[in-house]
Amino acid sequence: MVFKLLRGWGIMRARLQEQIENFTFAQARCSVENDRVEILSAVHHLAEESQMVEPGASVEEACAVLESRAKVLVPGCMLGALSTAGMPFKNAVMISLPRLMGILDDQSSLCREIWLTSPDPVPAILQMVLLTIALGFIALSTLTVTLFITRQKRQHCIMEVAITFCCTGAAIAGSVLSRGPLATLETPGLLNSAILVGISAIQGLLLWFCYGAGLPCRG
Repeated sequence: MVFKLLRGWGIMRARLQEQIENFTFAQARCSVENDRVEILSAVHHLAEESQMVEPGASVEEACAVLESRAKVLVPGCMLGALSTAGMPFKNAVMISLPRLMGILDDQSSLCREIWLTSPDPVPAILQMVLLTIALGFIALSTLTVTLFITRQKRQHCIMEVAITFCCTGAAIAGSVLSRGPLATLETPGLLNSAILVGISAIQGLLLWFCYGAGLPCRG
């Protein structure tokens, strides 16, 4: 279900990008065709008032200048609103929330068990905190990979199946990594802690690269 929604969003995102790249005032759709003359006149006036064209320039010249300007500015505005991954970070967190809550539930249960049974629980609990952070980053990274895979125009049947398999593979890889190699790092120790910190730091940097342009502080 989630994949279907992400695929639909990816198709819309790719279509929007294509529309921006190929936009022209001449080919823009108007609900009432007679409005096109007024729109072009307003475009011409805007270009002259903004001194983007010389006085007396034709409507076609004004449209060409504004079209070029829009193709430069609009993608940057989209990047600021949606991020490199194609979705605001808060939306990615909301989609990953069930998985993140599951991780917190599992890890908090383990921490409680350690607290009740271990004679020196603090190192083990600190290790579990590092492990929880790494697992949370993996959940977000898996979603991010899926966003990049699904951000394609609608393809023929074989390619759509391939996209589905790639997304399924990304989800399986994230699950295997969470339950396999990372699970062995829950034992307290300097080396294990350093590995978890390194994994979290690398993922954090990659997520910042993918979502940084869409965070509110980058407005």
